[in-house]
Amino acid sequence: MTSGESSGKRVDFQLVSTYVPVIQLVARAMALVLLFQVAHSVGHDHTGLCVLVCVLCYFDGYCYRTDALNRAAGFLVPPAFYMYTHAPSQNTWVVSPVSHCTQMPVLVFYWAVDLLWASSSSMLIASLLCKIRVKLRIQTVACVWSFILLVHVALRCYHAPGFWETVLRVLLYYVSCVCYFFTSSFVLDTDRHTHTFTVMHVCLHILFVEPFVLVASVVVSGGIYAKLYIDHMGYTHRKHCPEPPPSPAVHEPSVSVSVTGHAKDDLLAQLRAAQARV
Repeated sequence: MTSGESSGKRVDFQLVSTYVPVIQLVARAMALVLLFQVAHSVGHDHTGLCVLVCVLCYFDGYCYRTDALNRAAGFLVPPAFYMYTHAPSQNTWVVSPVSHCTQMPVLVFYWAVDLLWASSSSMLIASLLCKIRVKLRIQTVACVWSFILLVHVALRCYHAPGFWETVLRVLLYYVSCVCYFFTSSFVLDTDRHTHTFTVMHVCLHILFVEPFVLVASVVVSGGIYAKLYIDHMGYTHRKHCPEPPPSPAVHEPSVSVSVTGHAKDDLLAQLRAAQARV
């Protein structure tokens, strides 16, 4: 069961088959997270773990290459890259802070990068709600976000995430990808291929930014998605329940001239007089 090329088309959210690709994608991602946890628990070296993850991501992408939702979310590559770059060198999930993170200019720059990354992604999502056309090429924006990702990973002043934080971030990432992927059903004038291309880039910051920035981004994005859904439901209700036709205008009764009996006698007398003259 695949989601097909559902982006840009009407999607029936009442069908169970709509959510089957989502459940499969989340289940595979959770299996990958458990694999990382087991590998670090047994003290597996990073080189062997990298080879194993690359092989799993390759075959996973090959098996689900025809599914539009999986392609838009990047298959299992984003969470695998996130967990590998944040993996500690010891058999623990907590590492000591990096020396350069104790300097105030580095910390300010690090937080500015996270804020810029999350706010620009939220602004792009909000442009769908307000139907604002971004004049920048989306490929340029994706390149800027990729550069920000490299800068964030190079600095990485945040400690290695715990198991439950990793699970929560991966879940939020794929939920955000699904919500953004299906917004093309609410906003009909979006380009299907461009919208599918931006899904992974718009949601990728959820895996990397600081927790406080992540919470703010999730709240803003959730409000935007809720507004889109409410507007879509209101449009559907108006479409299926049209307004009743206006009632016909009430015409005033015509005024009839009644002729009394006395007037009838006068008219009859005038008629007889005319006949007599003839």
